Amino acid sequence: DIGLKFKDALDQLIKSGKSKKVKFERILVCSQLGYEGRFYYNTIFHLKKKSVKAPFCFVIPGKMHFLENEVLNN
Repeated sequence: DIGLKFKDALDQLIKSGKSKKVKFERILVCSQLGYEGRFYYNTIFHLKKKSVKAPFCFVIPGKMHFLENEVLNN
């Protein structure tokens, strides 16, 4: 958490990805860990529609094991 609102942080991620020529398919967002703890896994487009409370962090997964993939997609 760097003090940005969620949607502004997503915009920064998109901007950084474009400048480095990195394409994000899906990302994992962890929100309020240690309190209510919520996880969101989707495309940036769909995540922009969510209301995510701070603090949050982004996890950009690489190639996943099939079990990891199954857990995140269910």
